[in-house]
Amino acid sequence: MPNARKLATISHDPPRDLPKHLRPIFRSIVRQMGSLAGLTTPETVARLCRLRDQESELQMIIDRDGMLVAGARKNLVRHPMLTPLKDVRREITRLESQLGLNPNSLKRISGRAKPKEQGMTEQDAGMVLLFHELGREAEREGRENQWAVEPDELDEACHLLKVKLPAR
Repeated sequence: MPNARKLATISHDPPRDLPKHLRPIFRSIVRQMGSLAGLTTPETVARLCRLRDQESELQMIIDRDGMLVAGARKNLVRHPMLTPLKDVRREITRLESQLGLNPNSLKRISGRAKPKEQGMTEQDAGMVLLFHELGREAEREGRENQWAVEPDELDEACHLLKVKLPAR
């Protein structure tokens, strides 16, 4: 367990090895954590900052190249950075949960719930529709649907983007 003095300084002092461009993110996370910031170490918060930065870089690569890229045989395949992005997002979710940065973990850690966020963003909705279409394409080609989307998520995405999907 880290010593109390180190915990008390977390809200002000990011680790020295944290790159300067990540320090505002560090401070923002500590503000979000509120009094829970004293229950962790600066290194743990810095790890979350680095993961968010890595997530951003991977997402920029995918945004630039597209979700599907030309494979070795000139056919379209999933972008190879999707797997590392998924892994980074899984680790971010785990750390955010550990730090009390999502509603469920906050309730588990402190006994009080944080209000839920507004819901799906337009970018999220676009991804849901893309995954839905990739899944349908896989099914049409007789392949396994690795892109399954929950019906309620699909409905929310369609509503948000004002899109009607053709009947199956």
